[in-house]
Amino acid sequence: MTDSEETVPPSGTRLDAGYLLERAIGAGAAGKVWRGRRDADGTPVAIKVLHTQYSHDPQTIARFVREHLTLRGLDHPHLVRVVDLVSIGDLRAIVMELVDGENLRQAAARGGVDSDRAAALLSQVCAALAHIHAAGIVHRDVKPENILITWRGAQPWAQLTDFGIVHIVGEAALTHQGQLVGTPAYLAPEIALGRPATAAADVYAIGVTAYELLAGRRPFTGDNPMAIVQANIDTAPPRPAELSSAAWQVVSACLAKDPAARPTATDLVTAFAGLAGRLGALPHDAPPPVPELGDRPEFRVPPPVVAAVSGIELPTAAPTRPAPPPPEPAPVRRRRRWPYYAAGITLVLVAAGLAGRWAGTAGKPVAQPTASAVAAAGSPQLWYLPVTATSPQRGTVRLEFADATSLPGFYGYVVFLDDQKYAQVTAAQAPPYTVSGRHRSTKSCYRVAALVVTDQPKPPDAAAVCLAADGTTATEKKK
Repeated sequence: MTDSEETVPPSGTRLDAGYLLERAIGAGAAGKVWRGRRDADGTPVAIKVLHTQYSHDPQTIARFVREHLTLRGLDHPHLVRVVDLVSIGDLRAIVMELVDGENLRQAAARGGVDSDRAAALLSQVCAALAHIHAAGIVHRDVKPENILITWRGAQPWAQLTDFGIVHIVGEAALTHQGQLVGTPAYLAPEIALGRPATAAADVYAIGVTAYELLAGRRPFTGDNPMAIVQANIDTAPPRPAELSSAAWQVVSACLAKDPAARPTATDLVTAFAGLAGRLGALPHDAPPPVPELGDRPEFRVPPPVVAAVSGIELPTAAPTRPAPPPPEPAPVRRRRRWPYYAAGITLVLVAAGLAGRWAGTAGKPVAQPTASAVAAAGSPQLWYLPVTATSPQRGTVRLEFADATSLPGFYGYVVFLDDQKYAQVTAAQAPPYTVSGRHRSTKSCYRVAALVVTDQPKPPDAAAVCLAADGTTATEKKK
């Protein structure tokens, strides 16, 4: 359906939900993207207004209600953050943080992404995928256009976007409208054959993206979209002469026809980080990166939904309706361990004298506190945990710490990088926790805190650990 066939809000439209649409900046199969602002504080945002046919689909409306908290709760430095979901009358819109940058295809086309940078960016994107997979979400349309790039000095920073579209609109709704769910060149064979999507489909798309970035072309071509889809199903990808044995091992594993034979996104965080620094830098006459952008804005949602404690989010008001059911977990696939990681290093988690204080029950489900529980239990506190840090591959730091789910009023973990909040994660996502995309010659300091709501006295803070992501295992205590 084209814009002329449906009612499209004009520029300058103010949504009843507290957002102003300023100008259209893009469009896709599911809707149109606007640059806008939040009325409350003027924060710039990106607003994806879904096509009107989805406004009348009962399943889409139900998903909006059910997935509201799930998508807003996904907080990762390499994800474009979902700020709000708007459902008013016939309007369905997804409000996201605004990223003023370029997409990965644009960055690669102008020559700003060499092989080393490509590997580092792929590691970052895989960290974002691992985060959404842990929440039971399959992206379904990973491709360079959905990877946004900003620059921090000479280092690119990737953020994955559009991860909630198919999850909310639904595969059946898109298919009913005649849309192929996913881009043909990046479509996993099992999806093309009509099988259910799993996290492995996203890994396949990462493999196509990696092939394209590192070899300069896609693994499969054809005269039309269906020919490309057929090639994905039954043709083995040719090995490009440009790829080293180490790079081909990673890329070809992603492109395995059998979903169970592919590595996980978590595996690939380390794999691509290990390739960074080994594949080749830009020539001296290459174009410089785009101008450096400012730090990522911190979105603060006003009460009663959440409150900020040093930038950390906590519930502050009881829900007015029953909490939505948790997302279905991503399918668990049994597989042999990918040989690339057979040389992983076993780490000592916590010194014996502290183990009794910090140890919890591994895998124990953790209930999020309600607002009444927060008020009754006490005040939010950050209890800093003893941490062991290693760098198993260049560009990657792995943080090990004890399970803290048995602590009083446990709510989650907060990871700090050089005394700044880096990520807020749940018990399902850590420990351990992997920080990727770090420069191998820069030493940084890391801390992990358990976020608890309690009146109990706070224990002494554990020290930060400092090291460079240079592929060694040395750990230094911060003085």
